[in-house]
Amino acid sequence: MYPRTGLISFRLMAAGCVAALFVGSAVAHHGFVSYSEEEHAVTGTVLDMYFGFPHPHLLVEVEGERWDVWLAAFGRVRYSCFHEALAEGDVITATGHRVPDTSRLEMKAKTVLLGDELYNFYPPWNPRGGNANPTRTEPCPT
Repeated sequence: MYPRTGLISFRLMAAGCVAALFVGSAVAHHGFVSYSEEEHAVTGTVLDMYFGFPHPHLLVEVEGERWDVWLAAFGRVRYSCFHEALAEGDVITATGHRVPDTSRLEMKAKTVLLGDELYNFYPPWNPRGGNANPTRTEPCPT
């Protein structure tokens, strides 16, 4: 039989390893780690859109090709009110970072221009600071 302290140490070590796996995948998922550092922009027509967790997604037709445009976490998109302003068929310009594999038509947008309104999902003036999801206390303007 194992001494009690050895069993506790083993359990703590196992829990630490499991936690490290989840933290590592969360860090790799968030931000622009898996995207190129070069800024990229696409202009096209919104064919389909999903506004929900974990990340909103747009399907945009750009010169006859269909691009996957991923947006920031839903909290950031909701704060900007972009989800209430956009409709299928709207023409947008998304600016952000493309995946390194250029055979894939995919990018993560930092900003989206809709008409003459620029939606910045990573504003430097974020009231909660840093990379936190800002919170809206008033309803989106209509």
